[in-house]
Amino acid sequence: MLYNIHMNPNEAVRLSLSAGEVMLSNGAETYRVEEVMRRIMSSCGFMNSEAFVVSTGLFICVNTDNGDISSFKRIIKRTMNVDALIKMNEISRAFGEGRLTPDAVMSGIEEIRTGQGSGNGFTKLFSAATAVGCFCYLFGGSLTDCLNAFFTGFILQILLIQLRKNRISEVLVNIIGGIMITFLVLTLMNLGVGLTYNYIIIGALMIMVPGMALTNAVRDILGGDYLSGTVRLMDALLVAIALATGVGTALSLWYHIFGGVYI
Repeated sequence: MLYNIHMNPNEAVRLSLSAGEVMLSNGAETYRVEEVMRRIMSSCGFMNSEAFVVSTGLFICVNTDNGDISSFKRIIKRTMNVDALIKMNEISRAFGEGRLTPDAVMSGIEEIRTGQGSGNGFTKLFSAATAVGCFCYLFGGSLTDCLNAFFTGFILQILLIQLRKNRISEVLVNIIGGIMITFLVLTLMNLGVGLTYNYIIIGALMIMVPGMALTNAVRDILGGDYLSGTVRLMDALLVAIALATGVGTALSLWYHIFGGVYI
């Protein structure tokens, strides 16, 4: 069933900004966010609209018979969630084709914001642990190293979820994560689980390394969005520095307390 969509400009702008907020806060490139926002405005009947996106904010302006309407939304929290981006892109395309009503679009946006339909908590923990174990194996770890990495990844994901729920700074989250990974890996090795701590630590760090953020930064820069690209690049570098600081601090403390890598 196709819907004939009629909305007033203020409602259309609000809907467009909500969709853009979901995209940008979950790690989408700036050009993709602008594309989604313009697509929604066009679907609402406003062809003369412009969207401008930077890494920390959304701007939109639409021309109407009663003059121009402009709005802005500040983005504070940013993460990387490919599943949310795919869902939002599907919703915007379905809306553009007339297969969804504005209310259905807002319901879909709220589901993405609250994380509904993205898997239960145990699934996320198990997936993170499996990914860490697989990365460890790819880097050359033994089966016992992979087992160590699996347990480390499981505990690490629990810690990350709790820290982010309490709105801890991402820099501090990454430093704490690096410290926790190192201490947990070395503790398990001293209990007989694991042979090479380098492979295990690197494998555990892989789920925190900002690979997608770095890729998007390069894509923004190549696409001419130098401001957003530079900010994303700085974010990625800051995460890398924080992780290195956490791991280095933990290794140094372990060495000074126990006199070496092993007790």
